[in-house]
Amino acid sequence: MMGNQGTNDDEYVKNDDDLISDILKTIEFHKSGLSDTRVELSQLSDSGKKIATLFNNVLDLYQGNLTLVESSIHKIQKGDFETDVPALPGKLTSISESIDNLRLSLLMMEKDISRFSTACSNGDLTLRVDSAKYKGGFAEVIESMDKGIEAISFPVKVLSGAVADFAEGKLPDMNDESQFQGEFKKIIQNLNTITKIMKLRGEDLNALIRSAEEGILDARADPTKYPGYNGNMFIGLNKILDAYISPINVSAEYIDRISKGDIPPKITEDYRGDFNEIKNNLNALIDV
Repeated sequence: MMGNQGTNDDEYVKNDDDLISDILKTIEFHKSGLSDTRVELSQLSDSGKKIATLFNNVLDLYQGNLTLVESSIHKIQKGDFETDVPALPGKLTSISESIDNLRLSLLMMEKDISRFSTACSNGDLTLRVDSAKYKGGFAEVIESMDKGIEAISFPVKVLSGAVADFAEGKLPDMNDESQFQGEFKKIIQNLNTITKIMKLRGEDLNALIRSAEEGILDARADPTKYPGYNGNMFIGLNKILDAYISPINVSAEYIDRISKGDIPPKITEDYRGDFNEIKNNLNALIDV
């Protein structure tokens, strides 16, 4: 395989210098990545063949160990973290141990992330992974994952608590929007807006009730303070008050006039239900 000397290759026997040259060339081939290259034995002397055979055996052993390492790394690359890494002999044991430790770290991380994902899918946002089990970059990944779920769970807890308060008829506390970022900040801003509207709506309803109790029948809520549905609700509420107050005002006026001997004309406005009955009674009183 290596460079030969002379014109008759079958008869030529390489000397020690030739053997050394072949060994050095083989080493260079290995440096360039041609790890299957070996020293050719056919033109060596008996003693040269023994030396070359020993050298080739060393290369075979080296190649075998390299193949084991390559196979183990390839399995890890494909996501196979379950297969143990074969132990290499002698001082090479540290290499196989390092690769196996990498495999075990990835296997542990895979299981932790799977457990973490299952918990999140089930609505459990309290689970955290102990980053102390890991070293270096692996620990940083776990810490980042824990921080990520913490960033999600905090606004979810705030929102959940607020919804529970609303369901129980209570107003939740306003939240500090500066504690949140991105979409979470928008959610908290909207929650604060809802809380403000609910508080304002309660205040306006209580004001209307107090006005009614105090006989202030012309009190109305300002629907322009409210967006959408809430504004429409107060428009409807004002219409209900108008429907009640108008016949009451007419009745009060007529009773006052009749009590003073001033007989008013009959009521001609169109009323419904109980209000119509009041109108009929007043008109009957006028006839008397």
